[in-house]
Amino acid sequence: MRLVTVTFLLLLSMSAVVRAEIKIVTSIKPLALLINDIGGEFVQVTTLVPNAGSIHHYSMRVSDRVAVEQADMLVVVGAGLEPFSNKLSGLKNTYLLSMDQLEGIETFLVTNEGNHSHGHVGTIDPHLWLSPANSAQLARALSHQLGERLPNKKTYFEQRLQIFLQAKDHILKDNSIPNHRPYFAYHNAFAYLLTAYGIELQGVLTNVNESRLGMRSLYQVKRAVQEAPGACVLVQHSARQMSEKILGEIKYAEIDVLADRQEYNAYSDYLAAMLNAINDC
Repeated sequence: MRLVTVTFLLLLSMSAVVRAEIKIVTSIKPLALLINDIGGEFVQVTTLVPNAGSIHHYSMRVSDRVAVEQADMLVVVGAGLEPFSNKLSGLKNTYLLSMDQLEGIETFLVTNEGNHSHGHVGTIDPHLWLSPANSAQLARALSHQLGERLPNKKTYFEQRLQIFLQAKDHILKDNSIPNHRPYFAYHNAFAYLLTAYGIELQGVLTNVNESRLGMRSLYQVKRAVQEAPGACVLVQHSARQMSEKILGEIKYAEIDVLADRQEYNAYSDYLAAMLNAINDC
């Protein structure tokens, strides 16, 4: 697996460093990793939400607004994840690429069963980037848009797209998640990460806006986890302590949801780290 990542990085270094020709602003670091993978030295990427920041509590600064207005492209997840994007509808020169609007994006809806994350019932859970298939769709759309803006580099972006897709497929193959184990989660966003293996979550601890379930529902989830042999609970770092208080000392997989717990050289590193955490659970 490490050889695949190294090979991927070597292949991406295909030409001398040149001045970036396309300025792109994006909301979160996972998208920034993907943009750099496809755009290489021809893009300059600015990420709005800082490391250890919260996308749900992020407030746009004046400097962020200026960066967006001066950018050629704004890349967001959509589906209500970035409420500040609603204030940018008046931008004239910045092209908006929203992940939730792409054809073929797989989504999970917020439901009444407590098996959901953010938003109102019937809306899309916005953690779309955790799905490898969704990230591939964004990479394809980005490669196309960059090729439209720099027609003389279209082949370059297409080649980087193919390298990206091959690296993703290798990572998924090399990290074959056991589908016989029962998986639970802090919230349903992690269903996007497991869908590549046809795995469904057996239960979650939080519902709309990450508020806790009722005591009866929490007891049912706790009992289900404790009675499931080899159960693994997927959590983000900030929710580990809370989950342990509710469920006790069991096996956890810490998922770096916003790619801010360590440094990654490429999207494939980020994906591999999340899958490794599950495998080590």
